[in-house]
Amino acid sequence: LIISHLSLLLGIIIVYSTAIPVSNVMSSSVISMKGTEKSSTWMLAAFVSGTALGYALCQFRASSFPFNKDNNKKTAESHLWKLVEYSLSSTMIRVADRLDLFEHLYQLGPITSQNLAEKMGFSERWLRELLLQLAASGVCHYDAFHRTFSIQPEYATFLRDPSKEKKSIVAIFQFLSALVPRGDAVVQAVQTGKGIDYDFPSPEDVGTALDRKNGNFFRHILVDDVLTKIKIPATGESLYRKLEEGTTVADIGCGFGTSTVALALRFPKSQFYAYESSPKALQAIEENIKAANVSNVTVCNVEQRTLGDGPDLNDPSSRFGFVYAHDVLHDMLNPKELIKDVKKRLASDGCWFIVDIDCSEKVEENLRLPNAPMLYAFSCLLCLSMATSESHGEGLGTCGFPPKLAEMWMRKAGFQYFEQRKIPALPYNACYLVA
Repeated sequence: LIISHLSLLLGIIIVYSTAIPVSNVMSSSVISMKGTEKSSTWMLAAFVSGTALGYALCQFRASSFPFNKDNNKKTAESHLWKLVEYSLSSTMIRVADRLDLFEHLYQLGPITSQNLAEKMGFSERWLRELLLQLAASGVCHYDAFHRTFSIQPEYATFLRDPSKEKKSIVAIFQFLSALVPRGDAVVQAVQTGKGIDYDFPSPEDVGTALDRKNGNFFRHILVDDVLTKIKIPATGESLYRKLEEGTTVADIGCGFGTSTVALALRFPKSQFYAYESSPKALQAIEENIKAANVSNVTVCNVEQRTLGDGPDLNDPSSRFGFVYAHDVLHDMLNPKELIKDVKKRLASDGCWFIVDIDCSEKVEENLRLPNAPMLYAFSCLLCLSMATSESHGEGLGTCGFPPKLAEMWMRKAGFQYFEQRKIPALPYNACYLVA
């Protein structure tokens, strides 16, 4: 700040000393209307030259004088404490979510901790402490005069239960809670190179958390905001119309089958094949199919029936009209094999839509992403772990399937069409249309 002010003053002196002769300064003619009219021009020039000089001086200082090591240490320490704070606050948000606290605050707030405890049947002392932590973290508001708590309006949309609010992201905190116990496995993986699979036991199930996190996208966004905008490359036909009229669809790595069931309900004339390897997920798919009462879904355990076998086991020439893969290729042990299978079984007038992670093949560019810490943590705790859970695993990880690599593998497998798309509802993902 001092350098900037001094530079501005110096700029004024320089401009006036060079633009106005000294003899004229002593003359009364300088202090005239003409000089007044030009003053704004002189000030602008002074500002520009002063700013440029100030910038140069700042650069010189930065290159000539080392950063204060004590301040650097304090900054590092503060940063680490802030990470601890965020981690603990994330845990408390998950606690509040499990107690359905955000929904109650949304419906009943502002409310005292005593009244809220009575309505929810909880311990007032414990509830008050949790509410104070949420207020301290900025998620809730505490009114000191009335001693009431309420959820901040701008947070309510994102912290209510996903079944009641389509834009909710509260399930991500459930997902984090499910990932944390996998930390011990990361220690072993770093030492041995071998990760753990999707079904690693945890107090909070990863599959359940993922299904809750992605459910609203599959139910409310996938068809209307994504599939309706896709034209099949070979024919220019609307994919939506093709699905309405009836085709065969493969849903790869579909988790609990929420995406498959949502599509099957929307397109009853099409036949859907849900591919999964996780025993927990396979059981959940069957349960979801039964609950939705759909008859156009076939569950495929990839240990017994792969996509390469086609939709009709009795017809070697059978093909899929549409293939969908959501956030799965970078997790797979052998994604290249899957790509070959899709090429083999995709109809000439069909297409494949892939949702994966928006990343770069350059590590330095990935590190500059605002969500880089989250992406690499997800990779260690889940994605890379799954991709190396067997010795032959490809080991891509969360940031391991960037667009250039994806296109190279697709074209090498024989696909002629590759288009990258960006979906507003998926800000951290890259999407590819392949045919």
